[in-house]
Amino acid sequence: MNDTLQLIYTLMWFAASAAVFYNKKKHRLGFYINIVGAMLAFLGCWWLLNLLVTDADLLSGVYGWVFRGIVIAFIALFFIFYFRERKK
Repeated sequence: MNDTLQLIYTLMWFAASAAVFYNKKKHRLGFYINIVGAMLAFLGCWWLLNLLVTDADLLSGVYGWVFRGIVIAFIALFFIFYFRERKK
């Protein structure tokens, strides 16, 4: 993947995170929106590190599995809190 496309992905994740944090007042699920915004910010940071660190590909191999594990943990955390709140 070339650097321009990685930069576009990085900017996309940071823009999505900023939009989520900016619009969280419109939603009644404020805490859950923070989890989603934090996940999007994490994705932006990971892609930025992948762009800046040219020695290692952070999206494949062991780093790729760590990345996938952290994303799955964010998603699981979101669903746990969401269904707990919905149950109330």
